Amino acid sequence: METAREGKWIKGPGIEIFEEMEKMLGPLPVIAEDLGIIDEDVIELIRETGFRGMRVMQFGFGDDDFHCPHNFTENHVAYTGTHDNTTMLAWLFDLPSEERERVLMYFGFEGNWFEGGPNSPITKAWTRSLFTSGASLAVIPIQDLLLGYGADTRINTPGTFGGGNWCIRIRGEALHQISATYYKSLIKATYRDNPLVQQTDVQEDEDL
Repeated sequence: METAREGKWIKGPGIEIFEEMEKMLGPLPVIAEDLGIIDEDVIELIRETGFRGMRVMQFGFGDDDFHCPHNFTENHVAYTGTHDNTTMLAWLFDLPSEERERVLMYFGFEGNWFEGGPNSPITKAWTRSLFTSGASLAVIPIQDLLLGYGADTRINTPGTFGGGNWCIRIRGEALHQISATYYKSLIKATYRDNPLVQQTDVQEDEDL
Protein backbone atom coordinates (compact mmCIF):
# COMPACT_ATOMS: atom_id res chain seq x y z
CA MET A 1 0.00 0.00 0.00
CA GLU A 2 1.31 3.44 -0.92
CA THR A 3 2.04 5.66 2.08
CA ALA A 4 3.78 8.97 2.83
CA ARG A 5 6.66 7.28 4.69
CA GLU A 6 9.10 8.07 1.89
CA GLY A 7 7.66 11.51 1.19
CA LYS A 8 9.27 14.89 1.68
CA TRP A 9 8.27 18.35 2.81
CA ILE A 10 7.62 20.88 0.05
CA LYS A 11 7.28 24.55 0.89
CA GLY A 12 3.73 25.81 0.28
CA PRO A 13 2.48 29.29 -0.60
CA GLY A 14 2.36 30.43 3.03
CA ILE A 15 0.35 33.44 4.20
CA GLU A 16 -0.52 34.53 0.66
CA ILE A 17 -3.10 31.78 0.12
CA PHE A 18 -4.92 32.68 3.32
CA GLU A 19 -4.90 36.36 2.44
CA GLU A 20 -6.52 35.56 -0.91
CA MET A 21 -9.08 33.28 0.73
CA GLU A 22 -9.99 36.02 3.19
CA LYS A 23 -10.47 38.51 0.36
CA MET A 24 -12.93 36.13 -1.27
CA LEU A 25 -14.66 34.69 1.80
CA GLY A 26 -14.19 37.19 4.60
CA PRO A 27 -12.82 36.28 8.05
CA LEU A 28 -11.85 32.60 8.16
CA PRO A 29 -13.17 30.62 11.18
CA VAL A 30 -10.18 28.26 11.17
CA ILE A 31 -8.68 26.22 14.00
CA ALA A 32 -5.06 25.34 13.19
CA GLU A 33 -4.00 21.82 14.14
CA ASP A 34 -0.58 22.85 15.44
CA LEU A 35 0.17 19.51 17.10
CA GLY A 36 3.08 17.12 16.78
CA ILE A 37 6.45 18.23 15.50
CA ILE A 38 6.26 21.82 14.26
CA ASP A 39 8.99 24.34 13.52
CA GLU A 40 9.34 28.11 13.79
CA ASP A 41 7.95 28.60 10.28
CA VAL A 42 4.68 26.95 11.31
CA ILE A 43 4.49 29.03 14.50
CA GLU A 44 5.10 32.21 12.51
CA LEU A 45 2.48 31.29 9.89
CA ILE A 46 -0.16 30.72 12.57
CA ARG A 47 0.76 34.04 14.16
CA GLU A 48 0.38 35.80 10.80
CA THR A 49 -3.00 34.23 10.05
CA GLY A 50 -4.38 34.89 13.53
CA PHE A 51 -5.88 31.41 13.55
CA ARG A 52 -6.47 29.78 16.92
CA GLY A 53 -4.21 26.84 17.72
CA MET A 54 -5.00 23.61 19.55
CA ARG A 55 -4.04 22.69 23.09
CA VAL A 56 -4.65 19.14 24.34
CA MET A 57 -4.69 18.63 28.10
CA GLN A 58 -3.47 15.04 27.92
CA PHE A 59 -0.21 16.30 26.39
CA GLY A 60 0.44 18.78 29.19
CA PHE A 61 1.72 16.74 32.11
CA GLY A 62 5.06 15.39 30.93
CA ASP A 63 8.26 17.39 30.86
CA ASP A 64 6.57 20.37 29.19
CA ASP A 65 3.51 22.22 30.52
CA PHE A 66 2.82 23.77 27.10
CA HIS A 67 -0.53 21.95 26.99
CA CYS A 68 -1.55 22.57 30.62
CA PRO A 69 -4.69 24.71 31.10
CA HIS A 70 -2.88 27.48 33.01
CA ASN A 71 -0.95 28.28 29.82
CA PHE A 72 -3.97 28.48 27.50
CA THR A 73 -4.77 31.88 26.02
CA GLU A 74 -7.59 33.52 24.09
CA ASN A 75 -5.93 32.36 20.87
CA HIS A 76 -6.26 28.68 21.78
CA VAL A 77 -8.95 26.04 21.50
CA ALA A 78 -8.65 23.64 24.43
CA TYR A 79 -9.35 19.90 24.38
CA THR A 80 -9.10 17.13 26.97
CA GLY A 81 -8.17 14.88 24.07
CA THR A 82 -8.92 14.56 20.37
CA HIS A 83 -10.40 11.69 18.37
CA ASP A 84 -6.88 10.22 18.26
CA ASN A 85 -6.45 10.14 22.05
CA THR A 86 -7.75 7.59 24.48
CA THR A 87 -10.35 8.79 26.97
CA MET A 88 -9.28 10.84 30.00
CA LEU A 89 -10.22 8.06 32.40
CA ALA A 90 -8.16 5.51 30.45
CA TRP A 91 -5.29 8.00 30.26
CA LEU A 92 -5.32 8.37 34.05
CA PHE A 93 -5.29 4.58 34.46
CA ASP A 94 -2.23 4.34 32.21
CA LEU A 95 -0.18 7.00 34.03
CA PRO A 96 2.54 5.96 36.50
CA SER A 97 1.21 6.46 40.02
CA GLU A 98 3.52 9.39 40.83
CA GLU A 99 2.54 11.27 37.69
CA ARG A 100 -1.13 10.48 38.30
CA GLU A 101 -0.90 12.02 41.76
CA ARG A 102 0.57 15.15 40.23
CA VAL A 103 -2.30 15.38 37.74
CA LEU A 104 -4.93 14.87 40.46
CA MET A 105 -3.27 17.57 42.55
CA TYR A 106 -3.42 19.89 39.53
CA PHE A 107 -7.15 19.23 39.23
CA GLY A 108 -7.55 19.79 42.97
CA PHE A 109 -9.15 16.37 43.15
CA GLU A 110 -9.54 14.22 46.24
CA GLY A 111 -11.51 11.02 46.18
CA ASN A 112 -11.86 7.91 44.05
CA TRP A 113 -10.44 9.03 40.71
CA PHE A 114 -11.25 5.65 39.15
CA GLU A 115 -15.01 6.14 39.64
CA GLY A 116 -16.35 6.58 36.12
CA GLY A 117 -19.82 6.80 34.67
CA PRO A 118 -22.13 9.78 34.15
CA ASN A 119 -21.38 12.73 36.42
CA SER A 120 -18.38 11.04 38.09
CA PRO A 121 -16.34 13.35 40.37
CA ILE A 122 -13.15 13.13 38.30
CA THR A 123 -15.11 13.98 35.14
CA LYS A 124 -16.32 17.17 36.79
CA ALA A 125 -12.79 18.01 37.97
CA TRP A 126 -11.11 17.90 34.57
CA THR A 127 -14.04 19.65 32.89
CA ARG A 128 -13.83 22.48 35.40
CA SER A 129 -10.06 22.73 34.85
CA LEU A 130 -10.51 23.12 31.11
CA PHE A 131 -13.45 25.51 31.38
CA THR A 132 -11.61 27.83 33.76
CA SER A 133 -8.60 28.08 31.44
CA GLY A 134 -7.99 31.15 29.27
CA ALA A 135 -8.81 29.32 26.02
CA SER A 136 -11.48 31.01 23.93
CA LEU A 137 -13.16 27.67 23.18
CA ALA A 138 -13.25 24.38 25.09
CA VAL A 139 -13.96 21.14 23.21
CA ILE A 140 -14.46 17.97 25.22
CA PRO A 141 -15.40 14.58 23.71
CA ILE A 142 -18.62 13.29 25.21
CA GLN A 143 -16.78 10.29 26.69
CA ASP A 144 -14.78 12.76 28.83
CA LEU A 145 -17.27 15.57 29.39
CA LEU A 146 -20.32 13.71 30.51
CA LEU A 147 -19.89 9.98 30.66
CA GLY A 148 -16.51 9.22 32.25
CA TYR A 149 -15.92 6.28 29.92
CA GLY A 150 -12.82 4.13 29.57
CA ALA A 151 -10.58 2.94 26.75
CA ASP A 152 -13.27 0.74 25.22
CA THR A 153 -14.94 3.91 23.91
CA ARG A 154 -11.83 5.35 22.27
CA ILE A 155 -12.73 6.67 18.82
CA ASN A 156 -9.49 6.01 16.94
CA THR A 157 -6.02 4.57 17.50
CA PRO A 158 -3.67 6.16 14.92
CA GLY A 159 -1.70 3.79 12.75
CA THR A 160 -4.12 0.89 13.19
CA PHE A 161 -6.74 -0.54 10.86
CA GLY A 162 -10.02 -2.12 11.83
CA GLY A 163 -10.22 -3.15 15.45
CA GLY A 164 -13.27 -1.03 16.22
CA ASN A 165 -11.95 2.35 15.09
CA TRP A 166 -14.56 4.98 14.26
CA CYS A 167 -17.56 2.92 15.35
CA ILE A 168 -18.37 4.11 18.88
CA ARG A 169 -22.04 4.11 19.84
CA ILE A 170 -23.60 5.65 22.95
CA ARG A 171 -27.04 4.60 24.14
CA GLY A 172 -29.73 7.15 24.76
CA GLU A 173 -30.24 5.77 28.26
CA ALA A 174 -26.69 6.83 29.14
CA LEU A 175 -27.28 10.37 27.94
CA HIS A 176 -30.41 10.62 30.07
CA GLN A 177 -28.32 10.00 33.20
CA ILE A 178 -26.39 13.22 32.70
CA SER A 179 -27.10 16.20 34.96
CA ALA A 180 -27.86 18.95 32.45
CA THR A 181 -28.44 21.32 35.36
CA TYR A 182 -24.88 20.87 36.65
CA TYR A 183 -23.19 21.44 33.32
CA LYS A 184 -25.38 24.38 32.43
CA SER A 185 -24.44 25.96 35.78
CA LEU A 186 -20.75 25.25 35.17
CA ILE A 187 -20.87 26.83 31.72
CA LYS A 188 -22.52 29.91 33.17
CA ALA A 189 -20.10 30.10 36.13
CA THR A 190 -17.07 29.97 33.83
CA TYR A 191 -18.53 32.55 31.42
CA ARG A 192 -18.75 30.09 28.54
CA ASP A 193 -22.42 30.69 27.80
CA ASN A 194 -22.41 32.38 24.42
CA PRO A 195 -25.40 34.70 23.88
CA LEU A 196 -24.89 34.39 20.12
CA VAL A 197 -25.69 30.67 20.20
CA GLN A 198 -29.39 29.99 19.85
CA GLN A 199 -30.66 28.37 23.04
CA THR A 200 -33.17 25.52 23.05
CA ASP A 201 -35.55 24.57 25.80
CA VAL A 202 -33.93 21.98 28.06
CA GLN A 203 -35.58 20.02 30.82
CA GLU A 204 -33.68 21.26 33.84
CA ASP A 205 -33.60 18.41 36.27
CA GLU A 206 -31.15 15.78 37.41
CA ASP A 207 -32.79 13.07 35.33
CA LEU A 208 -32.23 14.59 31.87
